[in-house]
Amino acid sequence: MSPSPRVAVLLAACAVAAVLVPAGLILLAALLVVLASVADALLARRRAPVLVADAPGIAPRGTPVPVTVRPATPEPALRLRLAGLPGVDVQDGEGTGALDARVTAARRGRHLLPPPVARRTGPLGLGRWDHRASGPVELRVLPDYRTAHALAAAARTGRTASGLRNRGPYGLGTEFDHVRDYAPEDDVRQVNWRATARMGRPMSNQRRVEADRDVVVLIDGGRLGAAPADRDPTAGEHAVPDFAGPSWRFPTPEARRRAREARERAAADGAVPSDARLLDVWLDAAAAVAATADALDDHVGTIAYDDRIRRHLQPRRGAGDAVVRALHDLEPTRTDSDHERAFRAVGGTRRAFVLVLTDLLDEAAAAPLLAAAPLLARRHALCVATVEEPRLRRLATTAPEDELGALAQAVAVDVRAQRDAVAARLTARGAQVLTVPPDALPAAAVRAYLRAKRRGVL
Repeated sequence: MSPSPRVAVLLAACAVAAVLVPAGLILLAALLVVLASVADALLARRRAPVLVADAPGIAPRGTPVPVTVRPATPEPALRLRLAGLPGVDVQDGEGTGALDARVTAARRGRHLLPPPVARRTGPLGLGRWDHRASGPVELRVLPDYRTAHALAAAARTGRTASGLRNRGPYGLGTEFDHVRDYAPEDDVRQVNWRATARMGRPMSNQRRVEADRDVVVLIDGGRLGAAPADRDPTAGEHAVPDFAGPSWRFPTPEARRRAREARERAAADGAVPSDARLLDVWLDAAAAVAATADALDDHVGTIAYDDRIRRHLQPRRGAGDAVVRALHDLEPTRTDSDHERAFRAVGGTRRAFVLVLTDLLDEAAAAPLLAAAPLLARRHALCVATVEEPRLRRLATTAPEDELGALAQAVAVDVRAQRDAVAARLTARGAQVLTVPPDALPAAAVRAYLRAKRRGVL
């Protein structure tokens, strides 16, 4: 139960009238206002509305999905609210008569949003009563499969996001497809010398990609995966309504403006939603590579590990959805990962494209990875992918404004230098290393996979 603003206006009027009216009458009037507001709230309490929430069964991480809340019996004046959670942002979480919210989850897993709240005002407009729905709103969040399917479709059709034709899903292969202009990445074996002499410019033979290749995605599920993918310093300004108590507090228009600008800056810098962890971003990349392998008729499998093998799916055709289902609820542990054990689990006699998703924190933390990398690089096409936080890049490349900023920049430069050193050592051991912003990791991983097929190293 809570009073409406009208009660405050009436009590303020009583206080002003106390100058001209006897105090006894003023106290009586104030008491009547209070009693009327209580009675009005009790009237609003009767016949609690039945709230019906409609949410999708599953949702991709980082993508807004619609959630609607409506009373079973329409009430145009009913105020509705839907609260968020840490890692689950609710936009447009307030409505009158009906609620059409947009929910974005930064983390995977099963999320239970607090039950929707309906606020009903009494017939006098003095008292209000809050009614909660009978149960929470459940949302099951998977890795970002929408982006994964979009990348797979682009690889299958050979078109970029802008619609222009690119190299496409082709490789050296054995089946001739067509003659095209030479590209800088082409192998010298692809050059068509007769066509080059006839056309007066370099031309290359394009052959269809060879299918039935093996792709194995390794996910580091140890302590490194629990680190935030990127936490913008202004992320705290993105407030959500507080529904815990009788007083509903909302950000001011100025706070909303700052939050909107912070989100726009983060998107421009390649940041991911606040509260996303490295493991969440890695699984987005795993889903993208698995979907692309399905589109190209390759065999895909996965291994998730820390100090033991936690999930193991052998490569097989059409296993993209199985990879997502096997990994969608994976959570990081507090243990150091045993890379050598995971690399030995890859095994196999066929050469495969092996994508390792981990963090190159520093040389000490990456020592086990450096020691184990030759195990895979000798037999397979090894690619190690890691994330470069946009905030770290900004700190290292932006001129500091004060002494504290200079210290932060020194730390950022040192961290980047150590990561570069680890990447150089991995490259010397035969691995390809990707270091990209979080939101670019799925596309970069798919490009690395397609590049390996194009060069015929699988």
